[in-house]
Amino acid sequence: MLGPDFLVAPMFKPRGSREIYLPAGGWFDYWTDRQFDGVRWITYNAELETLPLFVRAGAVLPMGPDLQYSSERSWDPLSFEVYLGGDGLTEMELTDDHRRLHFTTTVDREYLRLEGGPLEYAATVRVHRRGGPPVEGRLGQTIELS
Repeated sequence: MLGPDFLVAPMFKPRGSREIYLPAGGWFDYWTDRQFDGVRWITYNAELETLPLFVRAGAVLPMGPDLQYSSERSWDPLSFEVYLGGDGLTEMELTDDHRRLHFTTTVDREYLRLEGGPLEYAATVRVHRRGGPPVEGRLGQTIELS
């Protein structure tokens, strides 16, 4: 595990497969959006260059620009990758060297709303969901999931 929301399982052979144990909960393959239920072993096929990476359902991942080091400059513009879990309300705080941002995610069966900041722009929000391609919206807007 890498923090509470990532499971990293590197390949050790140039090509082939490996067994990966997924803990309890729902999981998304970061590269393909394929979904898995946890508390089981899966066989994962990949090349050595592909790092098997799984994201826990319910995670909200802030994404920023490519940087050489974390304090090179502001992390703007931010965007958010949301991996749907269950309905409810979650809160997240994001801190860099210059500010502290607070975000709230509300999921209600058919809708998702991510709001917070403060940001001086409407960040992109991509919602990864079961049974369909990601849907896109903006920070502070209600996003329809169906």
